Order: sequence, then structure tokens, then C-alpha cells
Amino acid sequence: MAIRNGDGASGSLGPIIHYYRNGKYCIRAKPAHVENPQTEGQTHHRNKIKQAGRFIRSLKKFINIGYQDTDHDMPMNEIRKHLIQTCFDKKTEGTVLDYSRVMISRGELMKPEETTLIIEADAAHITWKSLAKGNHTNDDDKVMIAVFVDEGGDGQSELISNVAYRRDGSCTIPLPVHTAPMHIWMFYYNPDLIYTESKKKISDSVYLSRMNN
Repeated sequence: MAIRNGDGASGSLGPIIHYYRNGKYCIRAKPAHVENPQTEGQTHHRNKIKQAGRFIRSLKKFINIGYQDTDHDMPMNEIRKHLIQTCFDKKTEGTVLDYSRVMISRGELMKPEETTLIIEADAAHITWKSLAKGNHTNDDDKVMIAVFVDEGGDGQSELISNVAYRRDGSCTIPLPVHTAPMHIWMFYYNPDLIYTESKKKISDSVYLSRMNN
């Protein structure tokens, strides 16, 4: 049923929907009836959206640093697009997020190179090429480590900063004691370069490892 409202109407009348938007009265056709709204492709896409949202909620504090100066309306929407378009595999057991493809930061600083990770007890020893030639390289770029524990639900995350600089070439960080799979990323961040939001003070992230304790 459509209801007249001033010079226009709202609601549905037959196959036509009347509605008011942005100061204008509009009409559109009703969507066609879908015999099977839960197709395999639709289910796969819904699962991607669900898992992407879960991951974003867990690492929101990283994303606000790593995706600043976004071309989208907000950082969360940029990384959501990255996750959905790039970071999923469709396997027989369902929709699976491939963490090794995930970039939790992107920017113009030169990213970490020649990284290694060695686990000893409840600590991770990380090494990298300490100095690299390039216009977007600074020896006082800060090392940022992101740790994500995939325990179901929204998971747990930890941002470890101020442990080393690019020039140091190595650092050792404590790891949470947990039996669930753990994922680790590294990137550089130098807020002293520019005082406003800018991709020039962030590097792309590098995925270091998945761990199973």
C-alpha cells in the first residue's frame, strides 16, 4: 500500500515502490522474486563479510594507524574491501581467511625486508635488514608488531610498539600464552615525519608467521 504524503507518496503500489530520499520523491521496481536466496555464491560472500568484520573489530587499533589518510570514507571500509577482494580462499570446509595475504598497514615507507622470526619459549626473536637504500627510508622508523590470536569470536590482539627502530635490525618480544593459532605482522611507523595523517609515515605490513602453540 502506498500513502500519499504532500506532493508524493511512500510505500508500495503493485510492482512499484514509492519513497522519499535526499529531498526528492523517487520510485523503483520491486526486486524480482528469488527462488533460492541462499545460493552457494551468496553464502560464500556473506561469510566473507562476517569474517572480515570480526577481524576488523579485533585489530581496530592497528587499522587506525596503518590505514590513516584513506581514500575511502573511513579506514575500516578500506581494509574491509582489501580483505573481501584479496584475502579469502574458498575451500571444501568453507570460507577461509588467508592471514598471510592480509595487510594491516599500507603506506609509502619502505617495508621491512629480509625478515626472520624465531620462537623461543614465550618470546619471538625478529630480525630484518637494518638499513635499506631509498627515498622513503629512515633509520629512526619505529618497528610495530601486531599479534593476533585467532581464538574464535573476535579473537585477541596486541600492538607492540617502541621496541626497536629500523636501524636496530632485531628485537625480541613477549608472546601471549595461548593454545589458539597466533599470527604476527610487522610494519614501520614514523609519526615524526609528518604531523597530519599521511601514507608517507607508514609502511606496508609484512606477515611474519602463523604459530600453533
